[in-house]
Amino acid sequence: MKKRKTIIIICIAVALTSSCLSIYLSQHKRLTDIGDIIMEQNEGYDLNIKTDILSLNSKFKLESMKYDSQEVFKYVTFDPNSNRMIGIYKKDQFQPQTIVYLVKENNRLRVEELIYTNNSDDLISSPKSVPDSEKISFRQNNCYYIYDPTKNTTEKLDLLNAHNVVWLDSDTVIYTSIRFPRIERVEIRKYCVSTKEDQLYIEGGYGSSLSYNRRFLAYGMSDDPTAILIRDLQTDEIKSFPVAPATYLDSSKYTAFTNKFNDYQYVNIGDARGLLASDFPILAVLLGDEDIYDGCFFQPSSDGTALLYASEKENLKCYYFEENSPRNISKFKPTSFSWKT
Repeated sequence: MKKRKTIIIICIAVALTSSCLSIYLSQHKRLTDIGDIIMEQNEGYDLNIKTDILSLNSKFKLESMKYDSQEVFKYVTFDPNSNRMIGIYKKDQFQPQTIVYLVKENNRLRVEELIYTNNSDDLISSPKSVPDSEKISFRQNNCYYIYDPTKNTTEKLDLLNAHNVVWLDSDTVIYTSIRFPRIERVEIRKYCVSTKEDQLYIEGGYGSSLSYNRRFLAYGMSDDPTAILIRDLQTDEIKSFPVAPATYLDSSKYTAFTNKFNDYQYVNIGDARGLLASDFPILAVLLGDEDIYDGCFFQPSSDGTALLYASEKENLKCYYFEENSPRNISKFKPTSFSWKT
């Protein structure tokens, strides 16, 4: 009888050990296979931004990129057309802004190709590669432009109060339209470059963000700030991720709008540079006339099962749909990030 009990106990122990090992391996695989994250964080209010690339390995370490002390990299995101990155680069504070392609070599950022030089006194921001094209886009004076390096031509896009602008394909952008200083309407719109057709896409939607493969769209709804939705653009299937209320900025006027249940609350934070913290989705830093980052709030994975986001309390986190809970990714405070999965 004792021998039989011993065998049963051993079987139960083996089963529990196997189950725990399976869960551990599953979680460990998740951590190591999460993909690449390029993340920016401020080193102060001089607009010099340190750029980090986060690659989770078996030791769960964050790689910090190295570059010359005079160099400035900003608005760096993954290029959808190659294994490179695209961003704004200044060799030093006396040089003009340029848009460049970047590569990572031996834990160091290296400029591989110069695409565009900004000879204007007006700063540019948020450069993006147009999918399946040599063209790029960028923001200047709250307007969006397309630059064609093969023709050396620049074209202005007629977007309405555009924020969170993302490229769906080589001819279509999706963006969030928000009217400041009074928020009268928040909506996600779709714009066709060739026909200049601008149409309503998601009424009441905000924070448009695409997965790296452009199959999944993440966004929130203004009438329900407790969730971020991920829509499969091929099947129209929607997953809901529970989150806390979001925050928008109009950084040039040092004001903010906090999304509350059923309404927007106006928040005046004064005339000095400052910092507005929200639990989700992003640490929002006010940098004078600097525009808000596009697409920095959150981003879905390329399989639509996870949501990467930043918060003031927990910094960088990843929410797995099947686990129904977020997981801490980094203790660093990002001001923007790009996720390649």
